[in-house]
Amino acid sequence: MADTVSVVITTSAREPVSETVEAIDSVRQQSCLPKEIILVVEGEEPDSERCRRVDSKLVRVLRSDGFGLSEGRNTGIRNATEEIVAFIDDDALADKNWLHNLIRNYDDPRVMGAGGKILAVFPDKRPLWFAHELDWMLGCTYAGHPQRRCQIRNLIGSNMSFRREALLSIGGFPTRLGRRRGSLLGSEEAALAIGLLERYPESRIIFDPEAVVYHRISRWKTTLSFMIRRSFFEGYSKAIVARLFGEKALWVEARYVRMVLGGATWRRFARRFTRSALIEWGGLMCSTYAVGLGYVAGWLCNDDVGCSGGFEAHDSPAGNERSEFD
Repeated sequence: MADTVSVVITTSAREPVSETVEAIDSVRQQSCLPKEIILVVEGEEPDSERCRRVDSKLVRVLRSDGFGLSEGRNTGIRNATEEIVAFIDDDALADKNWLHNLIRNYDDPRVMGAGGKILAVFPDKRPLWFAHELDWMLGCTYAGHPQRRCQIRNLIGSNMSFRREALLSIGGFPTRLGRRRGSLLGSEEAALAIGLLERYPESRIIFDPEAVVYHRISRWKTTLSFMIRRSFFEGYSKAIVARLFGEKALWVEARYVRMVLGGATWRRFARRFTRSALIEWGGLMCSTYAVGLGYVAGWLCNDDVGCSGGFEAHDSPAGNERSEFD
C-alpha cells in the first residue's frame, strides 16, 4: 500500500542542509518505498544549496505557498498525488520499517490518520531537569503517552499521516497555529485532528508504537529558557484550540496535568527523596505553571486568531474519546 503514499518534509533556510538530506535518505531507504517524496522549502529560491543537494529525480522540491510550518504542510498536501500523505520532520530519521508499520493501519477504512513513536536523540546526555514527561515540547512521545496501539485524539507532527481527501475537506492545517519565524505557537496537529473527528465522527486516529522515527534535538532546545518559552506558548496555543472547539476538547491536556501533578510527583518521591528527583520535579512544575500562564494569557488577549485552515468555532467538544485496543 506504500505506493499510494506521498511523504512530505518541510524545511527552511534556518535548518542545517545536511539534516534535511539525511531525513530524505531515511525515507528513500524504507523497506516499503513511498510513491513520492515532497520537500517543501520555506524562504529559499529553487536553486538554493538545499535544493541542489536533493536528487530531483526522486524528490519533488516545492517552494512553500506561505510562511510557517502549517503553510508548508498545506503546500505539500495540495501538491501530493497519492491517497495518503505522511509527514516527517527535516531533523528526524525514520526507522527502515516506519512507513510499512504506519500504512498498515489504513486497512481499516475508518482510520483517517495514523502516527507512531518519536524518540528524542539529544546532542549530549539528557539534561538532569528534563523529565521524560516534558518530551512533548521536543515533538516526541513522552512519559504518560500511550504505549500500545490505540485510538488517540491527535498525532505528533514529526510522525503522522492522514488520508489526503480528509485533509482537503477541512482545509488542511490551521495557518494561525504552528511554528513560524518569531513564534513558538503549536497545537496545529491537535486542532486539525479535532476538526477531522468532528467532520467524520465514526473515524479513528491511530497511534502505532511500531512506526518509529528518531528526532534529533538541537542543543538550544535543551535550555531552561526554551523550556519556559515553549511551555508558555503551548498554553497560549491551547487557549486558541479551546476557543475554537470548547474547553472539553482539551481532555488529553487535562489528563496530562493530573498525571504530572499526581502520579509523576508520587513516582519521584515515593521511595526516597533525592536531589535528581527534586530537580526533575522542579522542571515539571516550572513547565506546568508556564503552560498555565500561557493559557490564561491566551484567553485574556482574545485576539481574533481565527483558523484560516478551514476550521470554524464550535460549542461542542470533538466527541471521540480515546479507546485502547490490541
